[in-house]
Amino acid sequence: MSRAALALPVLLLMGCSGASEAPPGPERMETFHGARDDLVPPEQSRRMAAALRAAGGDVRYTEFPDANHNAWDPAYRSPALWEWLFAQRRR
Repeated sequence: MSRAALALPVLLLMGCSGASEAPPGPERMETFHGARDDLVPPEQSRRMAAALRAAGGDVRYTEFPDANHNAWDPAYRSPALWEWLFAQRRR
């Protein structure tokens, strides 16, 4: 089965309690969440990122301390995101 080269999810909405519940992911993933999110608890994204890592995924997780549910605003404004994105190549 072919996998995507990378993903840029904002808010990992799938809750999981361990690596065995992590779905097959892309080769690399950069994900973001707002620490002040009052709709989706940041802990969901933290747990999913940890589970994907434990399953062998290359996952970078960024939590913006002042962002609420709109974590996409600081994420897409970040020059580091675009540098990382355009440096990616399929492995």
